Amino acid sequence: MTARIERPLSPHIQTYRWTLTMALSIVHRATGIALYVGTLLLVWWLVAAASGPAA
Repeated sequence: MTARIERPLSPHIQTYRWTLTMALSIVHRATGIALYVGTLLLVWWLVAAASGPAA
């Protein structure tokens, strides 16, 4: 009888090699989040500027 090889049930992150498309996908998501936060800050700043000097 042959010895059974223990294999993981699902692939683990350490088994993958980084590729350009994987890195670009992560960078694309990060820049999207940064644009979202920047847009919120810009809107906040514009509302404060339109509210007058007290804001």
